[in-house]
Amino acid sequence: MVEIYKSEDSLIRICKEGADYSFLPGGGIHEFSKSHFVITQIPAGVTEEPVGNIYLRIWQEDGTRTVYPLCGAGRRMKVWESGLSYESEAEGIHCRVTFCPADTDFLEGENASVWIWRVSLTGSGKKCDLVYVQDIGVADRGALQANVLYQSQYLGHHVAETQEGFVIASRQNMDQGGSHPMLQQGSLGVKAIAYATDAFQLYGLRSKKERYPWALTKEQLPSKVYQYELACISLQTEALELEGEHCIGFYGYFAEDCEEPERQEERGLLVKKAWEALNAADGAGQDNEEGREMTCLLGEGMGEPYASEPLSKEELERLFPERSLEESSDGKLLSFFTPGHRHVALQEKEMRMERPHGHILLTHMSEKKVDKELLTVTNYMYGVFASQLVVGNVDSNPLLDGVRDTLNLHTQHGIRIYVRMDGKYRLLTMPAAYEMGLNFSRWYYAMPGDLLIVTASVARDNAFLLRAESSGGKHYDCRFLFGLALAGNELRIEYDEDKRGVRLRPGQEKPSNTYYPELEYRMAFLETQGSFEDDGSLYKDGRRRNAGLLLAQVSGSRMTLFISGTLGEKAPAVQRIFSVEEEEKVYLDFYGSFLADIRFENEKGNRRLEQMNEILPWFLHDAMIHFAAPHGLEQSGGAAWGTRDVCQGPMELFLSTGHLELARETLLEIFAHQNRESGEWPQYFMYDRYPYAAGDCHGDVVFWPLKSIGDYLEASGDLEILDQTAAYRDGEPESILQHLERAVDSIRERMLPGTHLVNYAGGDWDDTLQPAKPEWKEKLCSAWTDALAIQVIYRLGVQLKKAGRPAGEELLKLTDLMKEDFYRYLVKDGVIAGFILMEDIGHIKYLLHPLDEMTGIEYRLLPLTRSIIAGIADEQLAQVNEELIGKELTFPDGVRLMNRPATYNGGKSVYFQRAEQAANVGREIGILYVHAHIRYLEAMARLGRGEKLWKGILQVNPVLISETVPNGALRQSNAYFSSSDADVADRYEFSSRFEELRKGEIAAKGGWRIYSSGPGIYLSRVIRDLLGIRMAAKEVELNPVLPKELDGLRIRLTCWNKTKTLCFEIGSEGYGVERLLAGAQQLPATGEKDRYRDGGIRLSRQQWLEAPEELTLRTH
Repeated sequence: MVEIYKSEDSLIRICKEGADYSFLPGGGIHEFSKSHFVITQIPAGVTEEPVGNIYLRIWQEDGTRTVYPLCGAGRRMKVWESGLSYESEAEGIHCRVTFCPADTDFLEGENASVWIWRVSLTGSGKKCDLVYVQDIGVADRGALQANVLYQSQYLGHHVAETQEGFVIASRQNMDQGGSHPMLQQGSLGVKAIAYATDAFQLYGLRSKKERYPWALTKEQLPSKVYQYELACISLQTEALELEGEHCIGFYGYFAEDCEEPERQEERGLLVKKAWEALNAADGAGQDNEEGREMTCLLGEGMGEPYASEPLSKEELERLFPERSLEESSDGKLLSFFTPGHRHVALQEKEMRMERPHGHILLTHMSEKKVDKELLTVTNYMYGVFASQLVVGNVDSNPLLDGVRDTLNLHTQHGIRIYVRMDGKYRLLTMPAAYEMGLNFSRWYYAMPGDLLIVTASVARDNAFLLRAESSGGKHYDCRFLFGLALAGNELRIEYDEDKRGVRLRPGQEKPSNTYYPELEYRMAFLETQGSFEDDGSLYKDGRRRNAGLLLAQVSGSRMTLFISGTLGEKAPAVQRIFSVEEEEKVYLDFYGSFLADIRFENEKGNRRLEQMNEILPWFLHDAMIHFAAPHGLEQSGGAAWGTRDVCQGPMELFLSTGHLELARETLLEIFAHQNRESGEWPQYFMYDRYPYAAGDCHGDVVFWPLKSIGDYLEASGDLEILDQTAAYRDGEPESILQHLERAVDSIRERMLPGTHLVNYAGGDWDDTLQPAKPEWKEKLCSAWTDALAIQVIYRLGVQLKKAGRPAGEELLKLTDLMKEDFYRYLVKDGVIAGFILMEDIGHIKYLLHPLDEMTGIEYRLLPLTRSIIAGIADEQLAQVNEELIGKELTFPDGVRLMNRPATYNGGKSVYFQRAEQAANVGREIGILYVHAHIRYLEAMARLGRGEKLWKGILQVNPVLISETVPNGALRQSNAYFSSSDADVADRYEFSSRFEELRKGEIAAKGGWRIYSSGPGIYLSRVIRDLLGIRMAAKEVELNPVLPKELDGLRIRLTCWNKTKTLCFEIGSEGYGVERLLAGAQQLPATGEKDRYRDGGIRLSRQQWLEAPEELTLRTH
């Protein structure tokens, strides 16, 4: 029978003037909000300890400080309509904390809400201080739910030193529906003498293993602004000598829109009036109100989290006897690879890294079609065994919710396991080792007298297994906790008769009921003593409260959980226990064949080739996730195809590996999302039944589908696709050719007056450089977009002319005019400008150019590389471009987007949006976005620069990163990082120390992982450019660009089901093919001339099939 679980609002709520302050039943802060803004960060769950608190630190004779939290569970608590209070005792000090929203009659001009924490300490002869802590979101609810880390990157912290000490105003620099909310926090009645701005400063990396704000054990907070990804304000007071009662306070001042965050002292004086009134009323008069005593509802069976001790050397040898590419530091082993491309990270490494090791498992995608019903699940090293488990759309269909912080501070997300030890259920957190295979993750916990191994794995048919097994046969009693995203405010659940299994369907308010009414998940314990139950067992009264929490009581020495999901289009997976190793072999075979069985033979023991062999299947895995289940380790949401993204990584990968059928199906899906009226594509769109898409797009987006179909036509010769009918988002279907004509018409309409230059519109590839001034959309021209446009329209023209379509010749004539104007307007004094601003014909301002008088930026990478890739730069301009990149943009970790960062001035936009708004130095803001670095490699391949190409390829490979990037910080070794970020505290330090970064004197950290078209583009560069293998329907081109180091390189390659070994002899130039040999015999082949150098050769399909199994290529 289907039951409907509904969530019960058991929160304590205090409301004042539109603001809502909610607390957990045990007293901890749940969430502060106003209107559509969330002021705090991540709502705390009932099993979690909230981040926000006030800590009393009592000084001891030996110089240490004993720390006591004053709010939340364990304190005597009383609630009034207008506030609440906590009382406790600490070493003879009576502590009373009162929370009270203040009247805002005293405010002048700003629409704000104010709350005050009043702390009363009564004692004698004690020296102490207080530390106030609050994690903050300060963003639109939807935006914060989508990604906490991203919103923190744009939350600028402004520190002022006032009469009350340090005061911090945190302004959201990114537009939140037309406003920029701000939260100011400070102290009252005492000076704040030190501060911190991010949870990493307060908790530190140690908290991954032992959750605790470890900075409180030090004498003083760092008093340094750290603009990272978990915004959290901490304020430390001066020392207090207690003799009798001492009353001090802390406050929050939230404004829904703020343009002047620097007015901290003025706001502080206003709040001080409310503080004085509160003191005069002795805590706002709560003692005169009828209040209710509150007790903690949570049961007493929960103990402290359990973190494993490291493995001994003997245990490592027994578990992992075959190791390669070992990574060590300070004499300690950190990570390594084992056979089958497995990667193992040890606890020692995880404890040194900000970004936790993680893995996204994905069931077997199709080689032939766009599969929209795949199961994917994310896990992390520190005890997140499954999160964001979902079939189909990762945003709208998930069974399990995603992890929202990177320090494991919130533990009620995904699947967690509690193990009963000494009468208490203890949460498993940090293991001794974390092993990742292509289809599984495995955690190793050293338990008292035992080794507990937890394995999460997927099979090819949308089946997931989670198994916890004792290596010594020890019996465990466990509690599994499931944080369910499927629920919302209610959940439809059907138990098996013995409660070992359940069927779960979303609550009625979920949009999936409209678009996927047959969405259903199945969970069952197999060959295991286990039963599911609601969350009532967490509470003293046993009553169910949260539809989003499910529990299971499980016991045994081997416990196995099966999960599957279906949208109703595929048959549900068979409920079973499958072999992880057998499924792993299927994955290894599939990944190998997808990459045409390309493998570097390493007879000379070249360590770099070993690194490449290990990373290729992992980058393929990342590319498949980006295509088939778009999201990442830092970005649990996504689900959509970015139009430019799917046209680059996936399409280029499919064409590079000869998957023409999959490329065709992808193209038809892309064209079905074109807007008929405008002729353009949305910036992103859902490619399943969900109709969601962006309402606008950047100026380059329209070119990417045109590039993809031009590339596809060239590789496939499939001219029939032009007559294939495809739908629009907003109109009746038409042929692909008519789709193309509408797109080209939209491009013609965007030309700057009197020119053949394409205007900037909403921006270009660099999302941070969207124009701050709306009028610039039609007056700016991006040289990169223009170069791309020429490349795309020319290739499309060639293919249409080949197909006998009149439009082909018209497009070729258009590109001649566009190229003339590219040189006339965009190349000034021999240098390509990043942008030109054309106020009117003949009146031009150059931006991101030596003549730039506005931004101070002189050179931009993108047009320098795209003009070479497109072949529109002549030999002289190409040489200048290469020299500028080498001199101005090359750093130890790769090439940067500009020769200096955009100016940051408190987050105010003058010329560009995000480039001037982001407070954090990450993603494109750090101006080394790996995607653009890989495009630089493509340009170097066109020029035949084998040494630069090979060096750049190695710089992207995270395996033993310090060997190729000397200043590269530790990072996960088997995942693609989308950016290389300078290890600096904020934008100001980044700007002032930029030249140190150029010299390699600042560490380069890995940015966000996996969710990028970068892995697919990278694999294309390795296959098409480095090895020079360019597969087409009827021929294969061989046109390598190789460094001297790889002389004698041997690789395997399969084309048309025929595998051959290619041996490369590197000539003086290292590019193209001078001759092709079978033994001593030279084989006939058609030679090619490349734009800037001698090219390769082409072999027909028949020639390939008839050629000997071993061939030798001699380069020029």
